[in-house]
Amino acid sequence: MSLSSLKASRVRILLALGLVASVLGAASVSWLVAHAQSVGAGQSHSAVLKTGGTIAIWGYNGYGQIGDGTNTQRNVPVELTGTYSAIALGSIHTLALKSDGTVWAWGYNGYGQLGDGTTTGRISPVQVTGLTGVVAISAGDGHSVAVKSDGTVWAWGQNSYGQLGDGTTTSRSVPTQIPGVTGALLVGAGSSHTLIGTATGVLAVGYNGYGQLGDGTNTQRLSPVVVPGVPKAISLGAGATHSVIVATDGTLWAWGYDGNGALGDGTNGTRNTPVHLTTISGVSKISASNHTLALKSDGTVWAWGYNAYGQLGDATTTSRNSPFQVPGITSDDVSGTSALAAMYAATGNVENLERLGSDVQKTSPDSGAEMRNLASALKAQKGVSR
Repeated sequence: MSLSSLKASRVRILLALGLVASVLGAASVSWLVAHAQSVGAGQSHSAVLKTGGTIAIWGYNGYGQIGDGTNTQRNVPVELTGTYSAIALGSIHTLALKSDGTVWAWGYNGYGQLGDGTTTGRISPVQVTGLTGVVAISAGDGHSVAVKSDGTVWAWGQNSYGQLGDGTTTSRSVPTQIPGVTGALLVGAGSSHTLIGTATGVLAVGYNGYGQLGDGTNTQRLSPVVVPGVPKAISLGAGATHSVIVATDGTLWAWGYDGNGALGDGTNGTRNTPVHLTTISGVSKISASNHTLALKSDGTVWAWGYNAYGQLGDATTTSRNSPFQVPGITSDDVSGTSALAAMYAATGNVENLERLGSDVQKTSPDSGAEMRNLASALKAQKGVSR
């Protein structure tokens, strides 16, 4: 597979199509499917990373989270200057990763979540201070997290519940390394907790009132703890009050608040240890809020949890505690390559992409082979020999 076909892959845009459709309509969604690399959804704003690396963004702009130099609400997408390789939308702030490994931010900054050393809101992108070599980003309600190519994790912003993982509850306006964490591959920032995927498993830190850290307690943690019993993850979903991961074999594990069925285990019982979901498999990407969305390797999307606003896409407002297939989205709409693999490829992280492919190939030969082929294509593009 060529690098150009990789960039045209539509794997990373599915999980917010329902929101995009409600704002732009079906015709615009069809255009976005053909022209987008990834999407993001904040509290009241949305963004698309286009295949050329530009960002189209729209919605509420009272805090400058659109990043167009104004506070004017945008009901249709506006295109920002500059090119990027990844985006992450917090509640009312936005992060973007450039291919050179720098991170840029804009919007609300009351807790220092923009990482520029101030608590001053920004209506245009500013560079996050002192952070280079970044390969993955995530934005929570009031904090931001990044993984560097050396496997270290850096966090900044709100820290009221220890979600920055630095052993304190002091908010930070510049990135701070999370001590003791090595070999990190991906991160997920929730409302008040953080998940970290490593080469061996999953770590969690922050608020734990609903068991969303999965360590068998409801004790707040200021430093990361191991989530026991879960395997290495290829995708993390840190929701408002629950957590869910996709393992390398495509299975799901979930824990935390389940009052509206967001764990997907057929109950409404909150759990402070992980539960293995046996009713769904073959998943490549997960996203969590008060509900959960899963993208399967066959291109279908599945949903469960809170549904008061129709966010599950089933034409009802009835919450569900078990996964069901969202109608109208098929394999014609997305590629089956995992979103994590696409992220590694987009940022040129060939080594992690190849390693991930080897792991996945043990249980999902076709998906793993595809990831390894992408790594080979990137190596060839760079002129790197095996």
